[in-house]
Parts: sequence; structure tokens; C-alpha cells
Amino acid sequence: MKNQLLLVCVGLALTASCKKDNTDSSAGSTRYLQRFITTEGGSSITYTLTYDNKNRLVAYNSDDDEYQSKVTYDGHGNAVKFELESEGTKQIFEISYNSSGVPISAISSLFNPETPEDPFETEIAYEVTNGKINQMLFTDETGHESVYELRYTENNLTAVTYTSGGEEFTITWKHGTKKSPFSAAQFKYLVIPDLFSVFSNENEITETIMEIPGLGAAVTQKEEYQYDAEGYPTSSVMKDEDGNVLQTSIYHYKP
Repeated sequence: MKNQLLLVCVGLALTASCKKDNTDSSAGSTRYLQRFITTEGGSSITYTLTYDNKNRLVAYNSDDDEYQSKVTYDGHGNAVKFELESEGTKQIFEISYNSSGVPISAISSLFNPETPEDPFETEIAYEVTNGKINQMLFTDETGHESVYELRYTENNLTAVTYTSGGEEFTITWKHGTKKSPFSAAQFKYLVIPDLFSVFSNENEITETIMEIPGLGAAVTQKEEYQYDAEGYPTSSVMKDEDGNVLQTSIYHYKP
């Protein structure tokens, strides 16, 4: 039986943050994150970022987490293909743009390792306003629809509301005044949910709030950072609402 890949909006979204120093340090040279290590419950996972000769992100991988991704660009610099693979399940997004380089639609093909010859396909339609995607409509081959509504403040994604089959959740992010460690790999258009929170911001996320109607409460996470002289995070500690440490991260940039 075919199963849609669980879009990683929730997992990626819960990378919250709360900085120690509010000094604006946006000036300076661009730093490209090359590797970062997260530690949770005594176990560490290393993620590696790879760029092409134009400093565009072309791969985001982790052997520890069994996650592989590849990004392909066309001659105009548009990200036209994302290939994601995790634990044997592969998903490919192929994006179409108009003559102005604005995304208009995409096809998602999900390959289950048990039936790789029979992918599960989903059509995606984008609504773009003021140079940013503010709505993504997913319609799978069974006719089921789901919608992502995106909101921004300047160059940061600040909220995503997901609705599907009468269910809804909203994730809201707050940002600081320094750099996101992923800012050099930020995508102009967030054409797939996997880009949410990680490759969607110029500034570091300082707080994440997830609200699910029916739970009766919101889940909040914060993160405290240490920075280098140019305002890029070198390490962080993620905490829950009670101050308990959930995860630590260390960031390494290209020399």
C-alpha cells in the first residue's frame, strides 16, 4: 500500500532559538555552513552541506541519520529538482517556473522501497505574492488536498499553517538580529516543506511555538547561541519551556 512521505515541516520546525546577545552583527563577509553536529540524549548526528562553484547548496546529507538530499538548478539559477532519501524511501520534487523565474507548480514523486516502480504522485500549486510563496496546495493522486499558508517578516519565514482533512496546526517562529547559521544556503522560494525553518531565514530563530487545536496548549522551544565576531552562531543549546536541555549543536563553516 502506498504511503505519502511525512513532510518534515514539524521536525525541521522544532529547531527553535533564544539568543544571549542582541547586538546586530549583520555586516561582514558571508560564511557558508559546512558541517554541524547535533547531540540529543547522548547521541550525536553530523550533517554536511555541499556547495557548487557558484556557492549554491547542492547537497545536505547525514550518514548518521541516513538522510541524503540533492538540489539541481537550471541555467537561470532556479532550483528545479530536489531529491530526498531517508532510510530507503525516496522523494523527488520537480518544480516548474514561469519566464520570470517565479515557481508556478511542481510534481512530487514518492518511491516506497517495497514498490519503487510505482511512485505515489502529488501535484503542487504555488501562490506567490511580493516575491514570496504564501500558499502551497498539495493534491495527491487520490484527490486528497492539503494546504500550507506561509507568512514572512522581511527575509524570515515567521509562520506556517498546515490544514488537511479538517486537521490544522500552526508553527510560529521568532528571530534575532544576528545570522542564521544556514543563511548562506537560504532559498529565495520555499518550494518544498523540507526547506521550512532551516533554509528559510536570514536571521537566527529565537523561539518556536507549535499550536495544534485539540491539544489545548502550545509547545514552545527556545535556543541559546554563542556567536563568532561576525555574528554567526558557533554553538547553541535548545531548551524546553521549563529550561530543560533538549539538544546541543555545534556549527562549522567553510574556511
